[in-house]
Amino acid sequence: MHPSIRPAVLLIYLPLVMGHWSLNTLGEATLTQGASKPEQQIVASNTNFAFKLYQILKADSGNLFFSPFSITTALSMVLLGAKGGTRSEMERVMGYSNIPSIHEHFKRLRTRLTNPGNEYLLRIANRLFGREGFNFNQKYIDDSGRYYDAPLDLRDFRQTSATTRYINNWVEQQTNNKIVDLLPNNFIDPQLILILVNAIYFKGTWASKFSESSTLPQPFFTSSFNRVNVPMMFQRQSFPYGTSSLLNCQILELPYHGDASMVIFLPDQIDDLGHLERSLTSASVVDDAISSLWDQTVNVYLPKFKLSDMRLDLKPVLIQMGMSKMFRVREADLSGIGGNRGDLFVSKAIHEAFVDVNEEGTEAAAATAIGVAFESVSVVPDFRADRPFVFLIREKTSGTVLFMGRVMNPLA
Repeated sequence: MHPSIRPAVLLIYLPLVMGHWSLNTLGEATLTQGASKPEQQIVASNTNFAFKLYQILKADSGNLFFSPFSITTALSMVLLGAKGGTRSEMERVMGYSNIPSIHEHFKRLRTRLTNPGNEYLLRIANRLFGREGFNFNQKYIDDSGRYYDAPLDLRDFRQTSATTRYINNWVEQQTNNKIVDLLPNNFIDPQLILILVNAIYFKGTWASKFSESSTLPQPFFTSSFNRVNVPMMFQRQSFPYGTSSLLNCQILELPYHGDASMVIFLPDQIDDLGHLERSLTSASVVDDAISSLWDQTVNVYLPKFKLSDMRLDLKPVLIQMGMSKMFRVREADLSGIGGNRGDLFVSKAIHEAFVDVNEEGTEAAAATAIGVAFESVSVVPDFRADRPFVFLIREKTSGTVLFMGRVMNPLA
């Protein structure tokens, strides 16, 4: 091995959420019936990880959208081959330190989430693209297939254009051609040994659809001094709803067919967004907030929006969260994947997402933490999302946060 070239591992996360005009009706969801305690611990740890991640990502201005579940899935595939201090650090940051047989229970959770009997469609695809000629650990290959359905696809990385095109085509197929040309032609470099890719595709339709005829141009205030006109959807219907004096926000849950829903946290005032975001810190806050909602008739005004090209460089974010060892040249211990301690390190961690919300449905997810106090009102409340808001998409029975985001401008 040339002393100036260190083998590298590349992580790519590809969540896709998209609203569609046709209903894909499958069976009734039975997601987490009989879920084990370790599975519940994984859900709680993943949600806490999501909010820690959000606290860092929110510093950037503009729209934000990502899939915590996609990120933790890809990281778990790395964890499968991590050893020593690299493994213990990853487990600590991800909250997995005290969860037994993590990969076996992660597999069971993923199987429940992608149950073909669900009324919504959730497709999770994993794949390992490896450099031909590298001696991968056979146990890692076997375990990746066993726990994550991630087969090893050996490619000639010297043929950079052909390999790039091959991987991009696979990504397009898994995301219904919504994420295209993910890797630029000069992306694969001589260091790369393994590219781990996770793609998530979610398709859901509202349990109560918005009528197209009720969608009208309405103002959306991007700040106290600026506004844009957006297509604003409307319906009056009974939904789980509440207000929080602690968070200074309204909370609305819009269910999809099956056991999935979008939860929206709408600040009382534009200037309250920062306070709301700082308060979304843990799984318990979000769970307490959502469990306190109760069904009541609400006038719902929600803008149509599509967030694309939501690409994140997660390497500095994960390092800031305390997960740095796996990125260190000659220090990372990924010898479970192949080679010896210090031979492999993670060079890049990329996340790209897409979400489309319209009258028929949506796909997205997020997590939020709030203590909620509610009071009954005799008039029909307005939930008018005409200012920046936070939203999440989750599987309701397990509480798994599939996607999370922030809309600052529906037209951006």
